[in-house]
Amino acid sequence: MEMTTSVNAQHYSKEKIIYKCNETKRAFYRVKLPQLGLYYGLKEIEINEFKEIKIIKNEIIALNRLPFGITAKCHQYWQEESKHFLLLDWIDGIPLNEYIHSNPSNRRDFANRIKIAEKIGCKIVELYRYAVIHRDLKPENIIIHCDQNKNVRDVSFIDFGLSNQKRHMEEGTAHYRSPEQEFVRYVSLTHSTDVFSFTQIIHYLLTGAPIELNLNFDCSNWDEMNIKLPKFIKQNVYQKLTNTLVKGLAFDVRKRINNVSSIVNILKEVSRELNRRR
Repeated sequence: MEMTTSVNAQHYSKEKIIYKCNETKRAFYRVKLPQLGLYYGLKEIEINEFKEIKIIKNEIIALNRLPFGITAKCHQYWQEESKHFLLLDWIDGIPLNEYIHSNPSNRRDFANRIKIAEKIGCKIVELYRYAVIHRDLKPENIIIHCDQNKNVRDVSFIDFGLSNQKRHMEEGTAHYRSPEQEFVRYVSLTHSTDVFSFTQIIHYLLTGAPIELNLNFDCSNWDEMNIKLPKFIKQNVYQKLTNTLVKGLAFDVRKRINNVSSIVNILKEVSRELNRRR
């Protein structure tokens, strides 16, 4: 994508701050183009090193190789001194971390969250058709789209900043990044990297928080993994779901589930169980 120099950030009215982090020097706003009355997302990144410009351009490439149904397109990119701006499609919705605040209150709420997990899984499968590994899946990067009755109809992903980058010494977000993104650097990043993040997101959906995982003494595995989900389903289905989460969070990538579709199939089985008359 060619860099644009004929616009600047002042052309767009900032309607809402989506996030702003002084430590990372990144911000994201909902902005409005006054002439047309259209909403866009404006991503602001402040950098001082020339090599980091390539990181931004790689993110634009990652965004624009994917269809709109998965993520937003980047329409313009420009620079103002040390600040770089990406003008993106505005995707109406609610970040998952704002939609979910606590553990499910009842069977219906639990069933709704299983459905959301299904939709996220299906979207990841679609992502892989374009040979993209997100590498930073977390509730803040998942947008929930609801209908007029507040039922979740779809999900989208944002922030593909890592998906097209070389590996960093440490990348991703605490709790949601895979062991190979943090501890076992010699292991290649594959779809299993996103499987780990997706499994933590499922745990977040079903309990209100990611599971706390700590290394054992020799840093070769997790110290323990004690998954406790709300028991709104039969024991055999509950056990199958719990076992799936354990395998999805495996420290050793060779023992981890490497196929998101298989997790989605388990979630669908849980949905069928929840929809049966009691």
